[in-house]
Parts: sequence; C-alpha cells; structure tokens
Amino acid sequence: MNALSSSPASKLKKPVTSQAFRLIVLLVTLPYHRFFLYNTLRPSEIIENYAPHGTEDGSPQREKIHGLLRNWRARKKAELEFITIAGVAETAIVTATLSWESAATSHWVGIWLFYSSLTTSIIGMLLAAQQNTLLTLLGEFSDDWRQTKRKFLEGYLTQLLTEDRSSTTGPDVEASGYRARRWRLSWQMVFVWQIPMMGVGYSFLFYIIGLTVLICTPLMHEPWGDNSKVAVGYLAVSGLAWGIFMYCSMWGYRNVALDKIDALSDEDEEEGEFEQTASRSGDSNVPVEVVRGDEITQGDQKWANK
Repeated sequence: MNALSSSPASKLKKPVTSQAFRLIVLLVTLPYHRFFLYNTLRPSEIIENYAPHGTEDGSPQREKIHGLLRNWRARKKAELEFITIAGVAETAIVTATLSWESAATSHWVGIWLFYSSLTTSIIGMLLAAQQNTLLTLLGEFSDDWRQTKRKFLEGYLTQLLTEDRSSTTGPDVEASGYRARRWRLSWQMVFVWQIPMMGVGYSFLFYIIGLTVLICTPLMHEPWGDNSKVAVGYLAVSGLAWGIFMYCSMWGYRNVALDKIDALSDEDEEEGEFEQTASRSGDSNVPVEVVRGDEITQGDQKWANK
C-alpha cells in the first residue's frame, strides 16, 4: 500500500486535477474570460500572495495590500456599472427581437434562447446591483494607507479569500516578526464575484445563437429563395465579424493588462527580496533605502546590480 501511495501516478494526481479544474474554469468563462481574468481571478491571486502579513500594523506589506484591494474595488465597481448598462441594452434588444414577425415562425430553439438571454441578463443586473451595494457598505479606501484599520482590510480580504485557522505560526513569523495569518483563495467567492458578468456574457451568447437560428430557419424549412439568401449573407458577414472580434480580443490585450499586472507583481517580489537581503547583511554601512515602488537611489543601484 505504501508503494502505491508513493507512486508517480499518485504524486501527479493533484497537479493533474488542478490542471483539469483550470481547464473547466477556462471553458465555462470563455464568453467573458478577459473580464473574469483581469477583474476577479488574477487580482485575487495577487492579493493572496500579499495577505499573510498585509493586515498587521507596521507590516511592510500593509501599503501594498491596501493598494491592491483599493484597485480591485475600483475595477470591480467599474465592471458592475458596465454590466448594468450592458444588461439594459441586451434586455431592450431581446425584447425588440421577440416582436419581429419572423420570430413567430422561427425554430423553437431560437425562441428558447431569446428567453434564456432575457433571464440571464436580468439576473446579472440584479446581482450587479447587490454587489455594488455591498462594496458601498464596506466603504471606500482612504488615500493614506496608514489611516486604514486592520478590520477594514480584513473585511475586504474575506470577500476574496478564506482564512486557514489550522495554522497561525511558522517560519514566516520567526523571520519577519509579524504574526502570519494563513489566507487562501476562496473559489466560492471567486464564483460569487464573477456571476454578474457571467449572466450578461451568457446573455449575449444566447442572443447571438438565437439570432442565428432565427435567421437560418428558412434554410431548414423553406425552399431556396430570398430568405435563404439573407441567411447565407448573414452567416458570411457574421463569420467575418466574429473572426475580427476574436483576433482583436487576443492581440489587443496581449501586451497590456495581464503582462502589466504580472510585471508589477514580480517587481514587488524582487523589491521584497532586495530588502530582506540587505537586512540579513547586518552591515549598517550598506546604503539601503527603498523609496516608492521599484525606485532605488543611484548609490544603491550599483549595490543591487552586484
């Protein structure tokens, strides 16, 4: 039994499961993946990295966690406002489409998709309103991170992470002098915060598919004529338009948002390593002074490059 438990297959079981889960998340969020990645998942993962010491008074990570949570709140509120506007527009579009004469003779799948689009759009708008109210109740961030209370930061952290109370001590505490609080990503909260965009994203998807079914119904149930020509023309233009959309979605964001967030995260981690290395040196003559962000004085830059 021990040989089986320590086999390579058992060691690979967890990574494979994690990869399979990530693949499922990617497929489910595909209609709105950019929004999900930039405004929910990736910010949550970065916040998780800084959370253990980020809420303690005097912690060097306090300013960083304050800025990350503040930026997440601003992006999320902007997203929720967009969802409200998009949901209203989608509801009006679907309602107008259902009044077309051709909708009465369309295949039943098209009508079903239109009603599904209407339902998911309304749910998305309602949840967006709820979450917008929740962010308002939690309060706005102060411009000065020193005036932000620990309870305030923890109130926001619990909206993205969950605290692991099974372990509150460890090597990190001895090295840093601050009590480490174990936080881990809460997929339940990730699901909750992405639901409004999911509703609107699937609403548009259902509408596009339903519109295609409605326009292409003559190809299935009518002899060749003007309606069939309209359907073929629609498919050609639609295919070209969506091809351009996917191309722009892939290349327009390729070197902007995610790369920028990752670069900032890496720079902050390198800055932390730089500070720890200097503190471990124990030499008071070493001129170490970290200003804001990744700005280092000219005298220190030569030392850092060695």
